[in-house]
Order: sequence, then C-alpha cells, then structure tokens
Amino acid sequence: MGDLKSSILQIATEKATEQGVHLVELTLTGSGRFKILALIDSESGVTIDQCTKFSRSVTQETDLIPELDEGYVIEVSSPGVDRPLEFPFQYRKNIGRKVRITLEEGEEKEGELTDATEQGITVKLPGLKKKEFVNQAYQYQEIKKAKIIVSFK
Repeated sequence: MGDLKSSILQIATEKATEQGVHLVELTLTGSGRFKILALIDSESGVTIDQCTKFSRSVTQETDLIPELDEGYVIEVSSPGVDRPLEFPFQYRKNIGRKVRITLEEGEEKEGELTDATEQGITVKLPGLKKKEFVNQAYQYQEIKKAKIIVSFK
C-alpha cells in the first residue's frame, strides 16, 4: 500500500499546487475498496467549490491506477478548526485569534496570535499585572502543538 499511497500523494500534491492550495494531509485506508481522505487549505481558507474541483482533478488521474480498479472513495475537505496548526500559512491566516500552544518541553501558553513568519510566531500573553501583556516570540521548532481557541462570544 506504500507505493499506492506514494502515487496518490504525488498526484494530489501536483493538483494542489496547480490549484493554488496546500495539501495538508492525505490518508489512504482500506483494502480492495480504498478510501482516500485529502485535507486541503490555503491562506484564505477553501470553499466547497475548491474541494469539488480538487476532488475531480485528482480522480481523473487516480482512475488510471490499476490498484484502484475495484473502486475507491475520495473525500476532500478543509482541516477542521479543532486541528492543530502545522504550516506557517495556517498561522498567518489566524493572526488576531486566540491560540493555545504547547511547547516542546510541555509548557502550555495561551494568548493572541499577533504575527507569523516563515521562522516562527509572536503571541501576546498576559503579563504579571492585570491588563498588562507581553509579546513572546516562538520559533516553530519550539512548538509541539498549536490550536486555535474557538470563541462563541
């Protein structure tokens, strides 16, 4: 299944690049009748139409793969809001939102994401005094996990 996944990954990556989106994750499950799950994203998010277009373009290529002759299902969506941030563009599109980061040593920090570059992020954290804030920079290699905090205010 490794060669099959590699073939599908190559096709999906090419189609994502052509369409101006990022392939965040691709999973292949099952045997006989496979299920392909592709998560795509972009700096401005993705629409249902973009997911449909991506699915159709990948399917045109994967229909030609003999190992998938018994049929397969392909699902394309954007990563959910509960999914950890992985790429610099995902951090950039969430500037201004609250984020919870877990550092490599296990310490958790929570604050407002104020900047994101190719090297790292800056988070506005609560200071020692009430209504006092400190901007703290983190390199991506220092971050074990980062998630957006969803607020329904």
